[in-house]
This record gives sequence, structure tokens and C-alpha cells, in this order.
Amino acid sequence: GTLVLLMAMDRLALITKELIEHGRAPSTPAAVVHGASLAGQRAIRSTLEEIAGAAEREGIGAPAVVVIGPVVDVLH
Repeated sequence: GTLVLLMAMDRLALITKELIEHGRAPSTPAAVVHGASLAGQRAIRSTLEEIAGAAEREGIGAPAVVVIGPVVDVLH
């Protein structure tokens, strides 16, 4: 299934770690979308295991929406 997380950026590393520990595959597709539907929208895609680090490296913080699951593969 697909998970959509709101207000999760401050705890994203912990959330992804817990999801993996409880059975989600580390390779599960994941995305973070900052400023959705606005002119300055930014989105990054990675894996569940790497998304928190990728968001940090790209400087993407709150407010953002986190999407985890196969639907990420069809996001543009």
C-alpha cells in the first residue's frame, strides 16, 4: 500500500527506520514534495532507506508531504 505522511519532516529519519524495522522493504519508493501545487514546488524521489538523507542534502524541510509506496514510481 501507499502511505502519505503530513507534518513528518522533523521525524522522517525515525519514521523510515521504524517502517523498515517493521517490515517495509528498504528499497520501497519514496518521495518528498515541498510546496505542492505552488510555483516553487520541489520534489525528490528515492528509496525508503535513503529519503530522509536525500531530503536533508537537498535542504527540503517542512512543510512537505511524504509519499511512500509504489505510487511514487508514477509521479512526475
